[in-house]
This record gives sequence, structure tokens and C-alpha cells, in this order.
Amino acid sequence: MDVWGQGPTIIHKSSLRAEKFKDIFESLSAICDQQVLEFFIITARSIWDRRNKLIFEVFFQQPTQLASQSKILLEEFKAAHDRPITDIRGTQVMNWTPPPTGFLKINWDAAIFEVKGRIGLGIVVRDHGGNIVATKKINQSGFNDPLLAEVLGAFQAVMMAADLGMDFLFLEGDSSQVVKSLNSHVEMG
Repeated sequence: MDVWGQGPTIIHKSSLRAEKFKDIFESLSAICDQQVLEFFIITARSIWDRRNKLIFEVFFQQPTQLASQSKILLEEFKAAHDRPITDIRGTQVMNWTPPPTGFLKINWDAAIFEVKGRIGLGIVVRDHGGNIVATKKINQSGFNDPLLAEVLGAFQAVMMAADLGMDFLFLEGDSSQVVKSLNSHVEMG
């Protein structure tokens, strides 16, 4: 069963072949609309998760489940992004603002799962047009301190920038204490 067979016709009838995922994505970007690309991205991620579950958890997922799961994940993602974002106090969060042309912006956020003693970190890199350049997610156990989680998020964002060779960038997080500390130690050169 081909997972792509349950998706948009342009994908499952495609004859694209490439050694690198990036090449396939760039080819599809040239011929597909945003809705098809979103399905492709979610499905590719689901395939990767399926592979990891098989290797590390010895859990097999049927390809038909994978295709339907991708559709559900995409619907949930769109529904979550269609409503205003609010913080824990119920106030609306400010919208993201792009960096100047030629710069990138790295945003990070941390979430704490107290019951499990774990934190989750999300990092996203975007260009001046709001296009996503790179993302990273990290799950780690061992502490429940919100400030420490935000500091770790900032550290991982800086490490990601270094790994990707980024020179012209802005860092943005939602912990004013961490951001103020970072700004007070920035070397201009």
C-alpha cells in the first residue's frame, strides 16, 4: 500500500525522483499549491515518525492508518492556527513580526509537563517573508523549572543558529527575563 496513493492526485501520480528530500520538496513547490504542500509535509513527517516508532519502539503502523492520520493532523493544525492565540491568563498574544530583509528570526518556546517531569522545546527559524527555514523540537526530562526551560530553549536556539551557520538573525522568546539577560550580554562586532 502506497501512503501517497490516498493523497492529492498530483502527488500520487507524480514521477519525481531524487536522492535528497529537499530536491523533491523544491520540485513539488514549483508545481503544487499550498494545500497540497501542507499535506505532503505532514505525510512526510508522519512517515518519519512511523519509521522511528518501528525502529525504537518496535511498533508497526499500517500505511492506511498513516494516510488518514496525516489528514487528521493537518486539520488539527489548521484549526489551531485559525483561532487567536491566548496565554494562560486568557489574554491574546501579540502576532509575530518579521525580521528585516536579509535577516532571519529564531523563535523558541518551552512547555513543562509537571506530571511527567519533562519539558518540550519548539524552535522555528523564519525569513523576512515569514517562510519557515528550519524547525526543531526537543523533549527532555529531569526538571520542572519554567525559567530553566526557557533558558534551555534560548540555548538550543543559539546552538541551532550556529549549526546552520546563521550570521544575521534575531532571537525571540516569550520569557522577558531570559530575553533581557541575552540582550545585556550581546557583543556587537
